[in-house]
Amino acid sequence: MTTGDLFGMSRNSKQFPLQLELLVYPLMMDIYELPLPVHSWLGELPVKRWIVEDPFLTAGTREYRPGDSLGAMNWKATARTGMMQVHQKDHTADVRLIICLNVENSDNMWRNITDTERIELGIRYAATVAEYADGHGLEIGLMSNGRLDGEPDAVNAAKAGSLLEVLGLLARLQLDRTLPMSRLLELEAENSPTDNDYLIISCHRGAELMHAAEELRLLGNGVAWLDIPGEGRDSA
Repeated sequence: MTTGDLFGMSRNSKQFPLQLELLVYPLMMDIYELPLPVHSWLGELPVKRWIVEDPFLTAGTREYRPGDSLGAMNWKATARTGMMQVHQKDHTADVRLIICLNVENSDNMWRNITDTERIELGIRYAATVAEYADGHGLEIGLMSNGRLDGEPDAVNAAKAGSLLEVLGLLARLQLDRTLPMSRLLELEAENSPTDNDYLIISCHRGAELMHAAEELRLLGNGVAWLDIPGEGRDSA
């Protein structure tokens, strides 16, 4: 800070150390600028959120169906009716959309990212989807095999919970791959998540990545893909 008199005869300066961080959020897009067919999938999520069973809310009983777990059995109702009965779960609005941003250009790339423009486009896709989901009342999270500034690890879905948190993570994301996206999804599957929806934003659909995504689907989660177009391809 510098001060002086009206006539410029004297001047005093003093420095005040400041530690400030300026976050520049990704530039949003119109939802219809995203590649097809993700529009219809995203449009179904606000409806789906009302028809997912809540494991903690019981609305009554129903007859046993193949595939029901023994833990869902209602033994008192079974004894009373003489037919196998299970707890009928009520429905919840708590469906979570996990945005999975893959910073790999291909399924055989090493650490260095060469096509930064495609990955930056993927970041804009992720921000646009997050804004849409948040505006429709969905809980959102972010996963990415990119590295956050100042942190060595990949971005985990547990770090995000609101639109501003997701945008903040995207703003801090470094174009530096920490581990294969297929491995990150495998680690997620080891936690046995259910009733989540995973949107994988990626430049490729390699065999290992497809296999890891299928593991999440078999656990009872929704999985969709949003391809990042390459050079010479239409991005809308």
